[in-house]
Amino acid sequence: MKEIKIEDSIGQVLAHDVTEIVRGVTKGVNFRKGYIIKSEDIPALLKLGKENIFVLENDETKLHENDAADILKNICQGENLTVSEVKEGKIELSATGIVGDAHAGDWHRQISFLGQNEIDEFKRRGANVETGAFDENIIAEGFTFKNLAVGTRLKCNEVFFKNYAN
Repeated sequence: MKEIKIEDSIGQVLAHDVTEIVRGVTKGVNFRKGYIIKSEDIPALLKLGKENIFVLENDETKLHENDAADILKNICQGENLTVSEVKEGKIELSATGIVGDAHAGDWHRQISFLGQNEIDEFKRRGANVETGAFDENIIAEGFTFKNLAVGTRLKCNEVFFKNYAN
């Protein structure tokens, strides 16, 4: 990859997408990586504010960012994980919950936490409840989840959970 002046780029292959951004109006690719620049493209590139541009030096070992994102999309799609269309080398992942869980689905995905002290309180009041009776996914000791402020982050090994509601 090398940087050259726009005026010298005719016949060269773009190394990156060239995106036009008009704040609050549009954001999209005008020229895609791999595009061969033509003389009639020079005014448009200059209008986008480009004076220099990166072009590819002949190397077939490189993959376009959208092609790479498409490979990831195909790997990630599954029963409980949906993936957006590829745009600007990006995908968005959306989980629909834990397989078979009462809270799974596209209606209100959540992981349900419950404190052991809350279960113990139900039992103390005479309820005959077993683990899972509240459709909880995670039971913890030492604090009451409903007392945590919205936005509290909990860490379990390498996984972070964020409290969005009480």
